[in-house]
Order: sequence, then structure tokens, then C-alpha cells
Amino acid sequence: MPHPNRPLADIFVSGRLNTPSQVLTPRTPHSRNGRAEEGFTDVELDELPEYEEEEEYPFLRSEQLPPTSVSPGPASTAFPPGYRSRGDDHEISGPKPRMCPSALMIAERLIYLSAAFFIFGIFALFWMAFRRDMEDEALGRISYHHYYVFPLTGAQYAYECERASWYQEGPGYWDTPFTGPLDVVHQDRRLKLHGHSPICSSTVTYQLDGQADLATDLALMAQVAALARERNSTFFVDDTYWDRGRWADYFEDVSKLYPGPEPGCQRPTPEEYVACPRTARHWVVNSHTAKYHLNASFNEKYEDSSTQGVSRRRPIYDHAVWSLSHIIRPDSHMISLIRAARSEIASILSLPYDSHTQYEPYIGVQLTHQLSPNVSTPSLKDYVQAVHDAWTRLYPNTPIPASSGAGHFPAPPIMYIAADAPEALRGYVAAFTPATAKFALDLSTNADLRALAPEHTYDPVHFREVPVGERISLTRGMLVDLALVSGLWTEDAHVVPGATVCAAGSNACELAAIGLGWERAFGDGDGRQQHPVGDHAKRRWVPLGAPHIDWNGFVLPVHNDII
Repeated sequence: MPHPNRPLADIFVSGRLNTPSQVLTPRTPHSRNGRAEEGFTDVELDELPEYEEEEEYPFLRSEQLPPTSVSPGPASTAFPPGYRSRGDDHEISGPKPRMCPSALMIAERLIYLSAAFFIFGIFALFWMAFRRDMEDEALGRISYHHYYVFPLTGAQYAYECERASWYQEGPGYWDTPFTGPLDVVHQDRRLKLHGHSPICSSTVTYQLDGQADLATDLALMAQVAALARERNSTFFVDDTYWDRGRWADYFEDVSKLYPGPEPGCQRPTPEEYVACPRTARHWVVNSHTAKYHLNASFNEKYEDSSTQGVSRRRPIYDHAVWSLSHIIRPDSHMISLIRAARSEIASILSLPYDSHTQYEPYIGVQLTHQLSPNVSTPSLKDYVQAVHDAWTRLYPNTPIPASSGAGHFPAPPIMYIAADAPEALRGYVAAFTPATAKFALDLSTNADLRALAPEHTYDPVHFREVPVGERISLTRGMLVDLALVSGLWTEDAHVVPGATVCAAGSNACELAAIGLGWERAFGDGDGRQQHPVGDHAKRRWVPLGAPHIDWNGFVLPVHNDII
């Protein structure tokens, strides 16, 4: 038993007797573990209390040290079986086992990490969008990154025109804006680097957006198509959103009638259409965006400032004449329907249909109740009186019978009536004697023409709810009416109206003047010198409304462009 006052350094871990010459190394945690395995038998290890195995510095407590075993002699050993030599120390001194994190800890860390990545991603997206918009405006680039469906709708293109309103137009109608070019990135830019691109180098597209009546689309398209020719661009028609079917259901392919400066070139992808400015490479126009282009700048560019009155609009009139003669032409089926209606008038009047002389035997009457909110609709009495006055003025040698029962069929005034409501047609017919020669789709003896007559009042708001087949039939009937009332798309030996009575403020009335011809419509043989305002006594274009109404060529529709 060691002396209580004896220093700890004199205590030896060996089982042999102490000698003064031996110096032992002080015990450390490692040496303690070694002694636990080397000096204790299995029984002793079992008898040790559990807390002793967890003590980190037991050598500081001398009273708990087990007694050393004294070797009985040189031939014997004090170490029990299982003694570990120094070469085995590396197994004991290896790294201590670490505690693995629980599944709950891992899940919490993943949640925190995911939330951090999510917040960072949202911030990055906002930053990229903001930076892209700033770069687009700085570089004059139009971006459609917030749209997913192309082409855009008419209202969406109008919204983009409002977004681009910060740019300032150049001094001329076709000049680059003062703020510099503004356009989208084009898909064929890479193709041009490697050779010729199949995409047209410049295009103008009229979009039938389904938000305007048929006559409005045709009147606007007539001007836009003429601008495409002047700009030396290829003209296309887009009918993606048209509520009347396809352009090919009624008209010839415009690319065949007018191949443009690059015959056979392909139209661009809809992502490249630009509504504003008009100097973009692939310009698109519809009933919503026409107000940005067929405006005061357009009038300043194309009106004839050397004259006055309606004659100022002569260049714009010529634009429409060219378009309706060369680009906007009905297909063979529509031509056959129009020919059948004209033949019916000629046969009933006993006119030689094969004659090469164009007769003027009837007055076209366009009854309509769908006008601009700012335009008053003429009454039935206004129409009846205007027809009487026009016939008396133009055909004094064939007077209208004074008595309601007098005369024989066909009695004057001879009329073709186009009505967008069956009730309006019946009321108008009842205002004349039974002997009066009256023609209309609903009054035709041709079953194919009668099938095109409307059974209900035309309602543009609910037109999309009508079955597609019925919509196509009604549209064909509208085209026949427009041709018979105005004289558009005439052929040799076809009868044409001697005058047209229509409601001022409607695009059908504006188009009627095109079919009549400049001289006949405005009573102006020269149009530039003798009668700059036209001869009202000889006018055959009779718009009902305010006095001294001038022809404009088109009436811009009113849309609510909030999207």
C-alpha cells in the first residue's frame, strides 16, 4: 500500500517491484485504458462500477487504484491471458465514434435549406425580369416574355402599343422614331449568318381579331394592304382569332393574288409580330391597333393637300380601289353566289345579261342598326324618303307611281335591300307598294341565296355563340349583300346599282363608294379641278346622317382595350 504522502510520480504501472533506477511515465487517459485491459482480469472488470469506465482522469484519485500484482519470480508473469502489446496500441488510439444526426435533424436542415433556396430563386427571377425590361428599353428591344400564347390578341397588341408610347415617332410617317429603332429579336437572325433565310425580309399582316364586323375589317384591311405594297413588304392575313372561320372560306389566298417582292417567302413566327411602331420589320395591324396608324399622321401623309373637300381623300380612295381589286377578292364559290344574285335582278328586269353594257337599274339599300355609339341610326322613314329622292333625282323619266295601288311589277323604285335584322327588312318592304321591285336574300327565288338570309338580328356580342356552320353561312350572305348594294367585285355584263343609300358612320357605307366608282359616287368627273367638293346633284353615294358628309374611307371601331 503506497504511502499517503508519497508523490504520484513514484507510482509504477508495472506489476514488478519498484527499483530506484526505474522511471515510469505518468498515467494518462490512454495509459488508463491500456491498464484496464492489461492489468484487470475478466472478473475484475466485471466488478468495476460503471462510472469508473466513464471517468476521464481516474489517476488523480489514488484511493481508487487497484492493488498491483507482484510477480512471484522471474519464470512467472503477473499479466493474465489477453495481454495487449505495444504494437496493438493503434487499435485503441483510433478515432472515437461520432454520434449520427437523427432523421428529424436532417429533415429540419433540409427544410431550412429549401426555404433559403426558394427565397433566393424568387429574388433572382424578379431581378432578372426587372433587368431584362430595363435592358429592352435601353436597347430599343420589345420583349414578350410575359406572354405564352402567340399571336397576341387584338387587345394585347393594343396594350403593347400603349407600353411603347414612350417612343417618339419620326417626322415622317415611315421614319424611324426619334428614340431609335424598336423591334423584337428575330428568329432567323442566326440563319442569315449562314446564308439566305426563307423568312420574308419585311412583312405587313392584317389580323382578323374577331372584334369587328365584316365591313370594318375589309375597310381597314384595304388601307393596310396598300401600305404593304408601298412599303415593298409581303402582305399576309392572320385569321387565328377570327370568329367567322378561315379567310379561305370566302376569299382567295392573298399570297397568290399579290406574291409581293419576295415570291414564295415564308411568313415569320407569330412571336415576331409588332404592332407599334409601324417601322418594325414584321408589322401587324388589327381593329384594335388601327387607331395608332390610320390617324392624323396617316391623313397628313396621304391626303392631297393641293385640293379640298372629298377630293383630298382621293389617294386614300385609290388605295382601297387597288386592294379590293387585287388582294381582297372573293373565291370562286362566293363569286358564283354574287353572280346568281345579279343574274336574278337582270332576268326579272328583262335585261340582256350577256350585254357588255353596264345598266343602272336599281338602288342598293343598306339597312343597319349596328353603328358607332356616337352615330345616330337612321329611322325607317329616313331610308324610305332617301330612296324616293334618289330615284326621282337620278331617273326622272321613270317616275314612282303616285298611288299605292297603281303600277305593275316591276314598278320603281327598284331596290336591292341588305338588312342585318329580319324585322327591319319586313318593315321596309311594307312601306312600298306590292308592285315595287324589291330584291333581298330572304326574297330570292334561288334556294342557295335564301339559305344565306339571317333568321335573327345580327348581334356581334353573341356572334361567337352561333354554331360555326351558321356563322360561315351568315358571313357569305353579308358578302353577297355588300356586293349587290355597292357594286364591288363586278364582272363584265353584270348589273350594278345606280345609287346606294346607307347609314353614314358605317364601314359598309364607306365601302359602297368604292364599288360605285369615284365619278359616279361623288358626281365629280375630274375630282381635282372643276368640282373639288363634288356635285351633290349628281352624287350616287347617299349617306344618311348629318348634311354634307364627306367620305373618309373607313370608320375606326371603338374598343375597350382593358386587358
